[in-house]
Amino acid sequence: MQMDWTEYIAVGFPLITSIILAVFFPISLKDYFVAGEIKQLGHGLTPYRFKPRHYLYIFIIYVLSAGLLGLIQAYLLWDVADDSGLRFSSRLSDYFLYPFFPSSLMAVFLMLFVFSYLYVRRGEDDVRKFLLRTYDGWPLYKDIPRFRPVVLAAGILCTAANFWIYNIYIGITDKAVVYHTPYSLKSETVGFDDISFFVVRKNEAGGGGKGNEIYTLRIVTKGLEAIITKDSLLQSRNSLLVINNILKEYGEATGKYTDVVLVQGGVDSWQLVWGTFVRDKK
Repeated sequence: MQMDWTEYIAVGFPLITSIILAVFFPISLKDYFVAGEIKQLGHGLTPYRFKPRHYLYIFIIYVLSAGLLGLIQAYLLWDVADDSGLRFSSRLSDYFLYPFFPSSLMAVFLMLFVFSYLYVRRGEDDVRKFLLRTYDGWPLYKDIPRFRPVVLAAGILCTAANFWIYNIYIGITDKAVVYHTPYSLKSETVGFDDISFFVVRKNEAGGGGKGNEIYTLRIVTKGLEAIITKDSLLQSRNSLLVINNILKEYGEATGKYTDVVLVQGGVDSWQLVWGTFVRDKK
């Protein structure tokens, strides 16, 4: 499936963030230190070691940065990105915590950007003291020149991860079932005319009757080829509901009921069910 421009924006949000941070990063060492001073502290300023309140500031700013970026990333992935051509889709990026994974890395750079901006507004002397603080004996001014290339590298890395995760999905079009696995460079399509029936397999994660129930979907073609879609489907407690939505959209697209075989624990126990698992309440 071709990605829409809204999907490129959602997937590329970490890269967009990194470019903005790199372009507008407010501190340049040459504005605060003369030539040769980078290797020597000079001007009577001594390294300022972090106090407990500084760790508290760091924690608060980091949490706020991660929360802000995570919420924006979630909004872009779940609301702005348009699944063009799909009646229904279930993506690995739909996992409710996923948007906060890339955001947790980008928040480190947003946090440093915020601190730098705050100290720049205070004046030159405060910036120098801020840069000369040490953490485990490493003055911050040694890391400032690396900010731009490192933040851009992080943005590229997170965008690549977004692109990979976002493109692990299973969906329904008007004519076919489309799925994409983490091991393939392109999506696979199974036309409605080639589908014989569906198999829903129930397993218990953990075993012993105490684990969570995990449901996976298989598509059996008229040539009796079983297509396993578990690598394209988010494994969670809501797997059965997602599978039901897939079957429901399939039924609405084809205008007919679907043969569904339920398999529990093995091929020796199965049941034939017509239609979908959940009926709409009227």
